[in-house]
Amino acid sequence: MDKMEALSLSLAHKFLEPLMPVEGYDRIKNLFDQANNILESSEKSHLKKWRDRVRVLPQTQRLIPPFVDQEVYTKIYDALLNGWQLDVQYLKVNAKKSERRIVNPLGIVLQGVVQRLICTMDSDLQDIRHLPLHRFKDASANGEALVEPENFSIDEYLEDQSLSLLRSKKDLKIEVLFEALAGFHLTETPLSLDQKSIETEGGKIRITASVADTEQLRWWLFSFGENVEVLKPKSLRDEFKERSRSLNRLYS
Repeated sequence: MDKMEALSLSLAHKFLEPLMPVEGYDRIKNLFDQANNILESSEKSHLKKWRDRVRVLPQTQRLIPPFVDQEVYTKIYDALLNGWQLDVQYLKVNAKKSERRIVNPLGIVLQGVVQRLICTMDSDLQDIRHLPLHRFKDASANGEALVEPENFSIDEYLEDQSLSLLRSKKDLKIEVLFEALAGFHLTETPLSLDQKSIETEGGKIRITASVADTEQLRWWLFSFGENVEVLKPKSLRDEFKERSRSLNRLYS
């Protein structure tokens, strides 16, 4: 392994680990270790300096990953890799006790710090779900092959269902008015391909764009507080009026 290969593996390490099946990761872990050792032994190497000077930062509030039982994690990944059905103990939100379910694992999605299992439960093969791994309290292969919905595609599922909590499959045509400093980044990183931005006489930035109608959109807009005004559509503006009234009652 040369130094450039070592740098590539070292940079990829932290991103690949949570996405790989345990069996596969264990097999190549020694390669990651070897790559790091090569860079560490090259104190004067410009490649080591590159690794130490490049970082990826999240745009959202940092959260601590939830605890996932390592044995359960391994069993789920093994089942997904080998096409096995699982008997699991799953803890629902607000439930005090987990319950036994039969799961057909179809895919894994890493969403922020939360890993989600795309799956069906029991005999209902049409109700595809995305369940957080940390809510699985036990898992074991039951000796049966998984039953996969016909023509299942993880990409089509994610586009159709949206883990951003889709409100409607129809896009929203939004018009929002940003304070200049708060909205300037959108002139460089647009919300959509059809986005238009205009600087108003008062120095604010008026943005129009077609965006997915999601809860995530609302969280994002609300995070700007008084630095953004939702103008259109009226339904979204009314939502923000009500949220503002609720906040006023909370803090008054």
